[in-house]
Amino acid sequence: MEVKTPQEGLTAVEGLASSDIKDTTVTLPEGVAINPGQARGLATCSQAQSAVGTEAEPSCPSASKVGTDEIETPLLTHSLKGDVYVLDSNPPNLKLLVAASGEGVNLKLLGDVHLDDATGRLTTTFKETPELPFTNFKLSFSGGAQAALYTPPKCGSYKTTSDFTPWSTPSVADAFPGSAFVINSGPGGSACGAQPFAPTLTAGATTDQAGGFTNFTMLLTRPDGQQRISTLQFKTPKGLLGIISKVQLCQEPQAAVGTCSAASQIGHTTVEAGPGPAPLVIPEPGQAPAPIYLTGGYKGAPYGLSIAVPVLAGPFNLGTVVVRASIAVDPHTAQLTITTDPLPSILDGVPTDLRAINAVVDRPGFMFNPTNCESQSFAGTATSTEGASAAISSHFQVGSCRSLTFKPDFKVSTAGQISKANGASLDAKILYPTMPAGSNQASSQANVQSVKVDLPIQLPSRLTTLQKACLAKVFEENPARCPKESLVGKATAITPVLPVPFTGPAYFVSHGGEAFPSLIVVLQGYGVTVDLIGTTFISKAGITSSTFKQVPDVPITSFELLLPQGPFSALGANLPHEKFNFCGQKLVMPTLFKAQNGLEIHQNTPIGVTGCRKALTSKQKLAAALKACHKTHGKKRASCERTAHRKYGAKKTSRKKHK
Repeated sequence: MEVKTPQEGLTAVEGLASSDIKDTTVTLPEGVAINPGQARGLATCSQAQSAVGTEAEPSCPSASKVGTDEIETPLLTHSLKGDVYVLDSNPPNLKLLVAASGEGVNLKLLGDVHLDDATGRLTTTFKETPELPFTNFKLSFSGGAQAALYTPPKCGSYKTTSDFTPWSTPSVADAFPGSAFVINSGPGGSACGAQPFAPTLTAGATTDQAGGFTNFTMLLTRPDGQQRISTLQFKTPKGLLGIISKVQLCQEPQAAVGTCSAASQIGHTTVEAGPGPAPLVIPEPGQAPAPIYLTGGYKGAPYGLSIAVPVLAGPFNLGTVVVRASIAVDPHTAQLTITTDPLPSILDGVPTDLRAINAVVDRPGFMFNPTNCESQSFAGTATSTEGASAAISSHFQVGSCRSLTFKPDFKVSTAGQISKANGASLDAKILYPTMPAGSNQASSQANVQSVKVDLPIQLPSRLTTLQKACLAKVFEENPARCPKESLVGKATAITPVLPVPFTGPAYFVSHGGEAFPSLIVVLQGYGVTVDLIGTTFISKAGITSSTFKQVPDVPITSFELLLPQGPFSALGANLPHEKFNFCGQKLVMPTLFKAQNGLEIHQNTPIGVTGCRKALTSKQKLAAALKACHKTHGKKRASCERTAHRKYGAKKTSRKKHK
């Protein structure tokens, strides 16, 4: 910046003198802003070091220097030269010291720099400067990778405005000179035009062992010269989850201000801000990591994140910035969708100009890998401050799935006593064996991927209940609004992921285009809802098949589905009317289990029959018969007892005679 004033009254006999400048206000064009990268290694000059109010030269540290100055005056043979320093201050109001010396003169000018909170526009004011006539006043701020300022991000013409107030005011009016400059190329000499928006995502687990505990990193980078990042939304791969039961969820209001306890911390983050090759890293090396906390429900999602970033940039303290995000759970796959609030674009007048965001989840024993080794991705969408959106994606895949076993125990039973009015029941239980998981393993077992069962012909679907199925539209709006006749059961699942059981009802739901209603189990717990969808098929022979094609890759210790008897039971009974119970029947259910790692179990699952009387032993029958004989007397009683012994007594073995 250079200011020239005519001083003909001092250089020519007949020249006109100019009034000396008293106050100066210079407003740079919007887009010229403080460079965050300059804060790295920057220091400030204290009041004592500035030597303001004395005739001494300042002794400010060299790290507080941000520019140079030169003042030419007709009063001296040589110009005054010096440096520009940052005094103790904090955005959005910074203080500058312009120091210049020469020929025994030490000049010190104090300037106030205000950063507009909304735009970052810089307005610099010097008040009551000495009545020193000058012909040229030049301020040069440092450039290079850690320049004090950076230019607007878009090409175009930009104008600087000013207001110079003379010491002779109000007799002499203020002067308002301006200056313009043109930006005609982008970073690195790139052509002008609409700025692109193509951030890059790199994400992955620190170990690729299927079912193993792992740390997780996500790095989002934005090249210089592109639109700035505003929000992020991304979806995790199937099966990449955290054991929430081991974390104390941070609640409001602590989550809102980032003052959660260490019991809620699951990771940390760093960011890079500023243009050019030397952006500012926050937190700076040596500072405490910026924590990532797991919170309770946020913006309608069951969980959230509170990311607390203390912005200590060189000598400046811009406070703690808290970024919130919601964590939604897909009801069919249990995948997590993380959606951030808008990221800060400006802090106390300093544009953040985010170039990189690195998030690390490293809480021990928290995050674990899928048990499925198929190729997946960590994908989502980034939006810019100008409304553009860009797809972001990073490949994800684990290995060693075949090292996992798959040995679920499946038990099924039905009540022996049935009726035409209340139909039949079914109680199906899956139990996972408890065994040591191995070093750094969340599980040594592969999780269930799908289940198919064929009910025996004696247990058909109850058509009168299927006809009462809930319409899909009603179910999707709110399952609680489904007709009570469509509620046919309940289920409970225990998982180490949550501190409470998953429980919920089972409905018959009718979807358009399906021949038969689906059985949907609505599991809920700790704010999470997961729908297990079983498609129904009834063969011409009357055999009902139920297939759960997509079971989330989530570890469980047990699962139980109960379809009870009742006026609208899910199952009927296909038995002769004269013997309307299953006692003594042999019931078998062909079953296919598929694991997430590809293993399969084909078995004929026996269906136990409960509530049946046990058959009496011969001894018990004899005792009962003799008891009945006691009701008679005399010869009839003796005859009764002989008959009982012949019928139920111990049989004597005959001996062969040898000659």
